[in-house]
Amino acid sequence: MTKHMSQKINRLYDLSAKQLMREYIRITGESYYTHNRKSLIRKIAWLYQIKDSPPLSQMALERVDELVRDSKLRVYPPRNLKCEIPKRKTKRNTTLTPGTVLMKKYHGIN
Repeated sequence: MTKHMSQKINRLYDLSAKQLMREYIRITGESYYTHNRKSLIRKIAWLYQIKDSPPLSQMALERVDELVRDSKLRVYPPRNLKCEIPKRKTKRNTTLTPGTVLMKKYHGIN
C-alpha cells in the first residue's frame, strides 16, 4: 500500500459513522446505512484500494468477463484488513452536575 493510500485511509478514522456513510455514498452512488464504523471504514478502504490499482490488460479483462458470467462477484471487503481500526476519540470530557445553569453573554449582557 502506498504512503498516500495509507494517509487517505487513516483520515477515515477521525470521521463519525454519519460522515463515513456520506463518503461511501459519494464513492459508490449507493446508500449504505449502518452505525458500525469498523464496517464502513473497511468498505471504504477497500474501495479506495480498488480505485487506486492499475488498470488490467485486455486479456485479463476478457478472462474477468468469462468468470463473471459463471460466478457471483465478491461484494464485501476482506475481513482480515491489515490495519487496526481504533475507536473514535472523544472530543472533550466535561462533567456537569444536575442543576447547573449555563449562561452566555450576548452583546455584553448576561
